Amino acid sequence: MERLRQRDIMALLRFLQDVYAIRDLDGFPEQVGSALQLLIANDYYVYAKVEAQTRQTVPAIDNPPIDSIRERLLLDLVRPHVAQAWQNAEILALTRRALALAGHEIVCLSEERLITFFSERASSLISAYFQSHTSRDNRLPEALDHWVWEQQERFRKASGNISAPPPLVVDRDGKRLAIRFLRGGGDGQDDILLIDEQQVRVSPASLTAIGLSHREAEVLSLVIQGRSVAEISQTLAISTSTVEKHLENVYTKLNVHSRSAAIVRALDAVNAGK
Repeated sequence: MERLRQRDIMALLRFLQDVYAIRDLDGFPEQVGSALQLLIANDYYVYAKVEAQTRQTVPAIDNPPIDSIRERLLLDLVRPHVAQAWQNAEILALTRRALALAGHEIVCLSEERLITFFSERASSLISAYFQSHTSRDNRLPEALDHWVWEQQERFRKASGNISAPPPLVVDRDGKRLAIRFLRGGGDGQDDILLIDEQQVRVSPASLTAIGLSHREAEVLSLVIQGRSVAEISQTLAISTSTVEKHLENVYTKLNVHSRSAAIVRALDAVNAGK
């Protein structure tokens, strides 16, 4: 029985690494073919996809003859991995489309935090809020890159399921950028950043519509503007302890535990109701 040599195994591992790194469905056949050339020398190759229900091959093209038992063995080994890599890329494409339809801008990142994909406005938004061009060397701006690294480390060190981390919030010119981190799984699936730009200045009336009292809405609207407890106390002519009590009520009603989380939850609710 034919056995693979060490160099065959090393070439096989390189092929798998290349194939699982493919993110683009349109370019999938060409990229698989390029990787296959490095694994098995060939004059040409045929790429075909089999329909799951009918088992029909599309397109139906005869495969070229393979004389070497070694080559047959290698192809048998890589075939299920190519199918899985296609499925991974397909799931990622569907995820991107669904998030775009939901109104999110997204950035997909490799395990090394290199940008593998970003939606139409994501690059310009990150550049505007971080004063850095996102596509340079396929890297995020330094501050955002460090925050993503912290989230990745948090998931790596966790022994079990953990809750989603709070979003990174950046204010600029009366607007707010909220960035959420979604862990991709660490097995070739991209980590994803969900990016939403929101108006910071929110009227108390819009906040009462999400279940807050008039005074609670006034307090939270000032919090959203970045006011401190002392400043809110002075503006509304109430004591700081009263301000803090209203904030406690806001946290309870919005089911959050911090100012930043309350801001994000409130803005999400207000924007969803528009």
